[in-house]
Amino acid sequence: AYDYGMTRIVGGVGAAEASWPWIVSIQHPLSPNRGHWCGGSLITADWVLTAAHCFDKFDNISMVYVVLGATQFTRPGPGAVVRNVKQVVIHPYYK
Repeated sequence: AYDYGMTRIVGGVGAAEASWPWIVSIQHPLSPNRGHWCGGSLITADWVLTAAHCFDKFDNISMVYVVLGATQFTRPGPGAVVRNVKQVVIHPYYK
C-alpha cells in the first residue's frame, strides 16, 4: 500500500488488501505527506482513536477528513470511505 519509492519496514511482510479494516488515514490537503496527516483506529462506527498530537495545533477541523479502506494514500480506490471530521476530543490531561 505504501508506494512512495522507499521502504519503511525492514524485514516485514506485505499485508493483503483489507487485512486491517479498522485502520484509517487522517488527512489534510495541506499536509506535506500527500494528504496523510496521522493514522488512527476505528473503534466504533462513528469514532476514531488517534494520538492527541495529531490535533493539538488545529483551530479549524473543517478541512480534515478520515479515509477508511484505502490501500494507497493518494488513490483511496472504489472500496474506500471518506468522511469529514465533526468533532475532536482531546484528553484533558494531554500536555
